Formats: sequence, C-alpha cells, structure tokens
Amino acid sequence: MTNQAMLSSAGSRDLSWDGCVNARDLGGLGRARPGALVRMEAPTRLTEAGWAAVWAYGVRTVVDLRDPSEVRGAPDRGPRPAGHHHKAGTAGPGRDRVL
Repeated sequence: MTNQAMLSSAGSRDLSWDGCVNARDLGGLGRARPGALVRMEAPTRLTEAGWAAVWAYGVRTVVDLRDPSEVRGAPDRGPRPAGHHHKAGTAGPGRDRVL
C-alpha cells in the first residue's frame, strides 16, 4: 500500500495507526515531501498492529521530544519493529531539544 493510500479516506493528513490518536503526515507543508516527516503523540501507545502500520508507512527513525518525566512509567503497548531507530530527546531548562 502506498503512503498516499494509507492516509485517511477524507484525504487529510491524518494517519490511522492502532493505538495512536494523533498522527499526521506533515509532507507537503513547506519543502517536506509527503511521507518524509510524520508527527504523533506518545509512540508508547502504539499497539503491535500500530507499529506494523508505522513501519509499512516507511517510518524508520523515531525522535521522541518528550521530557524524560513524560516517558517514565509508560512502557510500550506493542513491540517495536526490529531495525527501527529511537532517539530520545532532551528538553527543559539549559538543554536543547533533539530535532
């Protein structure tokens, strides 16, 4: 299935991934091509089927910009695919965010 086909039926940027209620393809905004930049809330909420959909969409690197206090005590609901890369962000006073 192509990235375009995985977008919601309304043709919006919303992505429907199991366990994730706020995922969007930001491609087409500015110079980002569709499928190049996706945003979502906590990836820890994705189920196994959700991670499979993320992988099928082409996501290979997750940059988590949440503060470490937001991540503690939030284990993954589903196993992440082998081969993905996770980069933890740092935020807060005196620390730069990872982009």
